[in-house]
Amino acid sequence: MSRPPAPLLLACLLAVPTALLAGGARAQQADPGPADPGGYRTEAARSPQQVLESPYAISVVVDQELRARPAVALDEALDLVPGVFAQGGRNLAQDARISVRGYGARADFGVRGIRILVDGVPTTLPDGQSETDSIDLAFVERIDVVRSPVSSLYGGGGGGIVAIETLRPTPAPAFSARSVFGTDHLSRYATTATGTHGGTGYALGVGYTRQTGYRDHARGRQVTWLAKLERDLASGWQLRASYGGVTAPEAQDPGGLNLTEVAADRSMARAANVTRNAHEKLSQHKVSLELRRPLGTDHELRALVYGLTREFSNALPIDRRVDLDRDVFGAALVYQRRTGPVAWTLGVDADVQLDHRRNHQNIDGRRGALTLDQRETVRAIGPWARAIWALSPELELIAGLRYDRVEFVVGDRLVDAGNGDRSDRLRFRQLSPHVGLHWGRSSRLQLYANLGSAFRVPTTTELAPDDAAGGFQSDLEPESTLGLELGAKGALGGGLAWDLALFDLRLRHVAVPFDDGMGNTLWRDAGESRRRGVELGVSARLGRDLSTRVGYTYADYRYVDFDTGAPGGDLDGRREPNTPQHAASGELRWQHPSGWFAVLSVRHFSDIEVDDENLLESDGATLSDVRVGYDWRVERWLVRPFAGVRNWSRAEYDQTLRPNAFGGRHFEPAPLAELYIGVELRLR
Repeated sequence: MSRPPAPLLLACLLAVPTALLAGGARAQQADPGPADPGGYRTEAARSPQQVLESPYAISVVVDQELRARPAVALDEALDLVPGVFAQGGRNLAQDARISVRGYGARADFGVRGIRILVDGVPTTLPDGQSETDSIDLAFVERIDVVRSPVSSLYGGGGGGIVAIETLRPTPAPAFSARSVFGTDHLSRYATTATGTHGGTGYALGVGYTRQTGYRDHARGRQVTWLAKLERDLASGWQLRASYGGVTAPEAQDPGGLNLTEVAADRSMARAANVTRNAHEKLSQHKVSLELRRPLGTDHELRALVYGLTREFSNALPIDRRVDLDRDVFGAALVYQRRTGPVAWTLGVDADVQLDHRRNHQNIDGRRGALTLDQRETVRAIGPWARAIWALSPELELIAGLRYDRVEFVVGDRLVDAGNGDRSDRLRFRQLSPHVGLHWGRSSRLQLYANLGSAFRVPTTTELAPDDAAGGFQSDLEPESTLGLELGAKGALGGGLAWDLALFDLRLRHVAVPFDDGMGNTLWRDAGESRRRGVELGVSARLGRDLSTRVGYTYADYRYVDFDTGAPGGDLDGRREPNTPQHAASGELRWQHPSGWFAVLSVRHFSDIEVDDENLLESDGATLSDVRVGYDWRVERWLVRPFAGVRNWSRAEYDQTLRPNAFGGRHFEPAPLAELYIGVELRLR
């Protein structure tokens, strides 16, 4: 059995007496339940609004839906959200893969094309890449997913928003501890403490995850931390300071397999990943400070500053080992006010990304000779404005505009006669407009229509030239989208809520990955594509003890102007890879007054193309999960033992796909079934 690290044990010892001294604790007022999205307010669209009254397609996931799960990675939380396809959380070396309406589907690691926020602080870098390894679901209270294009508010990566809210301070001290043990030597521990002392609210958390993995060469360990302080200042300002950290001293990468290898042994690792000892190590620390100044009804000023430092080492299954030291600094200022029938918001974001990248030869996972040494700087600034004009009590006109300027600078520190000085500079500019209408007479029916835009600049990784000798390639333009969205949502009596969205998106300068045959992932411009789809979400209470939530997505994503230049390279009409055309999910929750509870989840997705030519596909599957538990309450204590089975029907599917991988190595098979047991302890 795995043992938790010393910092986790120390945190538990410190948190227990804090909780025991609580004395007459009063629990914070609970959020509405999973079947009552109409009761939530969101700031994911950069101004406070009721979710039900927002003129965007928004889904909400709350912590009750995450209980009694392994909760290893972010993808577990998004299975029920229409328009979202999530993969890959079991490979700790690759991060969860999150795509919203196809944005992010082609990422070879991390998340691209959408923005991720944690407590309002960007996890998305100025170059558009997001990491999820610092997000621990044990600390998450709520996730808002905005599926509408929102570059008019956020700039690059505006194909969608995943806004995560972590633990909030409680009026009185509260404590929780959680342990989970599962198949493939999974062991996971987390403890949290919240409260208020001397007028300052606090929230603390530490988590530890360890696994050997379903596949060979998939071992990983990870530690996460969270600390938040909140206080109302005498001057009227509201202060929130936060810290988040992650350390992953070991994360092996088993790599992708081809179909022959999958048929022989779906749990094997790619041979080159073993011989080259493909793995990554990282350490990241992030701090932020937010100030709010309420100035009256619908009148507020918000300011945010943050900083991040990251040390990352990645041994690839080729003759390359990457060492990256990264510093990121950013600030945002938002001012909102209502003047007569117009509610308007002004803002500006400024971010700087400083990377020092060094590549060495990979000698069985160890550093060899230095082959690349360069400094990469990304500077981004984006002023924006939005106005909501009440044309009548039921009808609103929304208009927004943002201008973004992103500059990439590379300084070559390894200049020789062979490749010369590869220092370079690229600048991208983008104007992102938005116009929309929102009609709502009552909570039973809300209608909206948006003509919106999205864009993303190439990341520093995507700008790498084909000879891997440093500098940037200059063939990639920012990917841009202009799309129409029509939506309707409502909340009916008896706890029934629904959300329907239809969209038609046209993308230009779509960047797609391809393998050069030497193990290098390069990127090229695929011209244009068109994405049309339908999203439906329904949640309902079926009685005193039963509730349900279902989601469905129809996604027709196709290239409309893409020619690789090779014989037979006209790919017009082919489906974009790594997005199923049909995806449906449902969950039935039973909670008995005696304390017993059970959850049955079913998820289905159709076949998924894995290459631009649509020559190969990953078979669709129907996955069934079940988990049961018991809430045992003794005075202020809650003890929750639970157990579950993921994929109990043993369906064969791929947990992660690698689009356009060389040699057909697209597939990372998932476990046929996973069992887990756990216990959670809470004191309030």
